[in-house]
Amino acid sequence: MRSRRFALTLLILGSLGVLGTCALQWVSASISVLSGVGTRTFAASGSQLLPQATAWAVLALAGSLGYIALRGWLRQAVGVIVAIAGALIGVLAVDFGLNPVVDAAGESLVDVQIRPWWIAMGLCALVIAAAGLMAVAWSRPWAALGSKYETQGARRQRPASPWDSLDAGQDPTMSDPDAPQSPA
Repeated sequence: MRSRRFALTLLILGSLGVLGTCALQWVSASISVLSGVGTRTFAASGSQLLPQATAWAVLALAGSLGYIALRGWLRQAVGVIVAIAGALIGVLAVDFGLNPVVDAAGESLVDVQIRPWWIAMGLCALVIAAAGLMAVAWSRPWAALGSKYETQGARRQRPASPWDSLDAGQDPTMSDPDAPQSPA
């Protein structure tokens, strides 16, 4: 269970879950107009009510790229940031659930209906936080991007592999690569 693929899957699904629930309609109500003569409907999505949650979810989704591209303590730092983002999304969801404040630009709302999408967002936030903590705890041995993405200085510091020898036109099975080869 200590795999990078599992943590990446959790992170991506949790982030997309938060973004998806924020796109849904969380609140609907009626607003009285013309001193109570008529009414009009009011609806608000999660991203309108909690725009910070959308921003934190995008940050967590970007953290999945950090899981792939970085290594060592940098990947662990990304894991800490992702875990914090998940915790903040969870706090926003619970805060809205306990105290659903809907701003209708000073209008008085009648017949307010609040849908439970904040619960789904809170669960997705837990998944994001878990993916962040997994990266903090287990990301040291995870593989990173290949050497073609490294700088020239970093490539020179590594010892040459047999594939590098083949790329240079040398036979890696020979003990001395500079010695002339005799036909067999």
